[in-house]
Amino acid sequence: MLGMVVLLSSVVTAEKLYVDAGQGEMINGKNVTFIGILNDGVNMQVDGDFGHIPKKNETVIIGGVHIMLLGLSKNPPIAILDVIVPFSCGDGTCSGGAGEDYASCCKDCGCLGSAKNCVNNICVSNLSSPTVLFGCLEDDDCSTSLEPCTTTYCNKEVIPFQCTTKDLEECIPGDGCCPISCTINNDNDCLYKDQCSSDKDCEDDDPCTVNTCSSKPKSCQTLDQGGCPKGDQCIPIGTIEGFTYCSQEEKIFSLRELGEACNYDYECISQQCNDLECGKGLAQRILPFSIISIFIICILLIAFYLVVLIRKRMEEEQ
Repeated sequence: MLGMVVLLSSVVTAEKLYVDAGQGEMINGKNVTFIGILNDGVNMQVDGDFGHIPKKNETVIIGGVHIMLLGLSKNPPIAILDVIVPFSCGDGTCSGGAGEDYASCCKDCGCLGSAKNCVNNICVSNLSSPTVLFGCLEDDDCSTSLEPCTTTYCNKEVIPFQCTTKDLEECIPGDGCCPISCTINNDNDCLYKDQCSSDKDCEDDDPCTVNTCSSKPKSCQTLDQGGCPKGDQCIPIGTIEGFTYCSQEEKIFSLRELGEACNYDYECISQQCNDLECGKGLAQRILPFSIISIFIICILLIAFYLVVLIRKRMEEEQ
């Protein structure tokens, strides 16, 4: 919203709005919301009324509010709107003029007849009416749940609103409920209640643990076998796979190179950990001696060949 201009009187308010899709503004007690784009126009909601602004420079009245589309961005969806609310909704006075009546402002003007109540400036079915559609208006309208570890609330995500039952999740000592996620350590209500019925209830998708449902009351018992989980397998500690190993911390690490710190032989590429440092393996240690030995053997072979060759020539000359 860039600014606000007051016209004619303190009751009439005009605003130029820059609104993202799904967002709205409260103006003079009216909730004006930009729903989205359709056919080069915009869909709007004013309290409980819906409407469409088809094109630029055309004023449409929705819920008593005058709305004109000044500009439109499709990506991202942003609407530039000129909004005029010619009355003040919620001031306790039903003016009866400028469009304020029971349909546009039931906060001030009420609803027609006794079959409806004004909720969030929308006339909805009165709960005491025999033809009521709404099961509730607030949480207090719902009766207490008779099922253990559950509560009832007024579900306003569906229309008409209905009382809905949901499981309790919070661990509250002394409330007579032990939710499935709670234990005796954080909820004394779990002292005599089974937390599981079979081993399957205790599965944690960790191949390195054995999970059982045991004790009394039943609870999940976990035995750590020791190892590193990898997919659906448990790799024993100290196992080398390719260029990785399973550590004492039960985690997969890359093998360490010559000179890097270590604690165990299996942590090193050379598989030699000397004085907490990856050292040379047997092959690395004997390699220099092997090269020298091969070099000496080659020299001896060449010398032997030369001696044989010289003797042969001397025999031929004789």
